[in-house]
Amino acid sequence: MSSTPTMSLFILLSLFGFLAIKVESAPTYSFHSCTDTYTFKPNTTYSTNLNLLLSSLTSNASLHDGFLRTSVAPINGLFLCRGDASPALCQDCVAAAADDILRRCPNQTESIIWYDTCLLRYSNQSFNNIVPSVSLQSNTTVASSEQSQFEQSLSDMMNDLKSEANSQTGKKFATKEVNFTSSQTLYGLAQCYPDLSSFDCNMCLESAVAALPSCCSGRKGARVLLPACNIRYEFYLFYNITHTSSSSPPSPPSSSSGKSNISIVVAIVIPIVVALALFVAGCCFLRRRANKKKYTTFKQDDGSGFGAVYKGILPNGHEIAVKRLSLTSLQGALEFRNEAALVAKLQHRNLENPSDRPSMATIALMLNSYSVTLSLPRQPASFMRGRTPNRLKNGVDSDQSSCSIPWSANEASITGVYPR
Repeated sequence: MSSTPTMSLFILLSLFGFLAIKVESAPTYSFHSCTDTYTFKPNTTYSTNLNLLLSSLTSNASLHDGFLRTSVAPINGLFLCRGDASPALCQDCVAAAADDILRRCPNQTESIIWYDTCLLRYSNQSFNNIVPSVSLQSNTTVASSEQSQFEQSLSDMMNDLKSEANSQTGKKFATKEVNFTSSQTLYGLAQCYPDLSSFDCNMCLESAVAALPSCCSGRKGARVLLPACNIRYEFYLFYNITHTSSSSPPSPPSSSSGKSNISIVVAIVIPIVVALALFVAGCCFLRRRANKKKYTTFKQDDGSGFGAVYKGILPNGHEIAVKRLSLTSLQGALEFRNEAALVAKLQHRNLENPSDRPSMATIALMLNSYSVTLSLPRQPASFMRGRTPNRLKNGVDSDQSSCSIPWSANEASITGVYPR
């Protein structure tokens, strides 16, 4: 039972925390101004066009980098979000301002409303950048002993903010912080419409800064709100540092940056060249290996000095043998020609035609039997005139007339038919 009150307390604290977050993130109303010179009646064309204009501004609040100027004839409208506002925060602020301005200025043809993070305005006339002007200040003041130091620090900071915001090419928005004392920091902000010229932005900010002594002298916090620009300072951080764009425009590249760019280019090009070289080398290697696969090695170099012999098949089906000279053999073209000539001399020309070769059965019969019938030996191609006596041609020697062993004789050799 004791866990029930604890659970209820936890849920209640969670709800309070959620509500606190929602309230903290909600847009904060600052001020509004309605011009009573001209009014319009409800349910008229002007009323319809005004609703269309506000709807267009609201739907585009997160898409145009915090600023949009548009019109639905004859009404001109715009919104400006603070330079550090996120797109989601800008969208929420403009939507709240569009609903609030119709409630606070229900039938005025020209109105403007400021929130902490945005402003929204519309008019059926050309916009005035200076009027109306609104100042908001803190209820607390700095100590009298610090008054002169405060005014000097504030003046220097505002001059810096004015110059920096006016020099921006995108958002004309700048922030700055100054160490006022060892325990106090002064934060400042300045902003103009992004589409204002440098001259108009400078004039607007000059008017805002000039209003500070008369409205907010010695105050620990103050805002001066003009339609086209605004300034603010506080002794606490009131803007989002991560979204500020107070950095100055990029300076021209120096020589060191040029060198770094060259280094980057070299670092990119060299690996590409090396990769291409490796790719080409790999292709050559694979092609060479594929060509070598067409040959099979049937005799390796035995140390005699020439290299391996490869067996291959030509496209017409003939088998060939290719000897590849070894680089370590130190054999040159002369040695190769000598070897080729030697091989040609050792060729047995009678055995060039396989049909002229005796079969293995005939050879086996010759080796195992005396009853062999051989064809009459033909004159060999390498015929040489012999000097054997005629008596040997008949196969019978005078001293061996009783022998019956037949002889195979030709003009170059005498061969016994039967095996020895």
